[in-house]
Amino acid sequence: MTPDRLIADIGGTNSRIALAASGVPLPQTVRILRNDDFAGVGPMLADFLAGVGQHPQEAVIAGAGPHAGGRLRLTNRDWLIDADELSRDLSLGKTHLLNDLESLGHSLPVLADTLPVLHEAPRDGRQALVVGIGTGFNVCPVTRQPDGGVVTWNSELGHAPLPMDIVAHLPELPAGRQTIEELFSGRGYLALLSALGGRVVPDHEHAQTILHADSGLADRFHGLFGTCLGLLLRMLTLAYMPGNGIFLAGSVARAALANETVLKAVMQVDGPPVLGPGRRPALRLFDRDDAALTGLAAFDPAART
Repeated sequence: MTPDRLIADIGGTNSRIALAASGVPLPQTVRILRNDDFAGVGPMLADFLAGVGQHPQEAVIAGAGPHAGGRLRLTNRDWLIDADELSRDLSLGKTHLLNDLESLGHSLPVLADTLPVLHEAPRDGRQALVVGIGTGFNVCPVTRQPDGGVVTWNSELGHAPLPMDIVAHLPELPAGRQTIEELFSGRGYLALLSALGGRVVPDHEHAQTILHADSGLADRFHGLFGTCLGLLLRMLTLAYMPGNGIFLAGSVARAALANETVLKAVMQVDGPPVLGPGRRPALRLFDRDDAALTGLAAFDPAART
């Protein structure tokens, strides 16, 4: 197939780039590049295009940050992505910018039924929610359209204050950790373990060593993190009413929910009473590294008009 689109998922540390044709990523073109090797997104994409020797006329770029007015600023790296500049510098006809979770939202028509199930429930309505817990935290509401496509929403919920019912469970947290992202992110995960264990945990390698060595601390930590996550999902259910399911993504979500104690604690938190006894949305987990590229390839610019 002849490539018709450049697609790129720009992360805080690494970026995944490929070509797509007819709404499908071309696996043989996928490259993972280190952001530290480039001065910005433009030079990175130029290097990729030179390497593949092909030049589509459209690009769809996702980044971990808010976008407005054709610009997207990464929240975890000092990079500004300007759609018009990219189109001009790379000789592209059009460049579209999406939040990184929006790219996952656009993958749902293709991937939703293939993702691992954490909690099965009837899926009804047109609304779903992607929840990303990794280097940072964010959500993306997704609305299914009658033609099978989706519309996604740009969001930055991670910077909102922690709900009070979660704060009430966290007497050990240091003062000042008051936003959702400061608990539900990689650094928040380490901060909570540090507070519970009474010593600084500098990285995830040390965290795993500590948790394997102290089963009592591990049970407390996993139970508390799971309870807080369950409370957060209950709040998100009330805020977005995702009858078509909640889809969790990100390195912290994957690692935490692989632990039985965490998942059990999540499920022990009652669903929102307004939905009726025992009712909560279906929960699924993104376990595929190519999901964002799938969504970028499937993205329909007409859905924004």
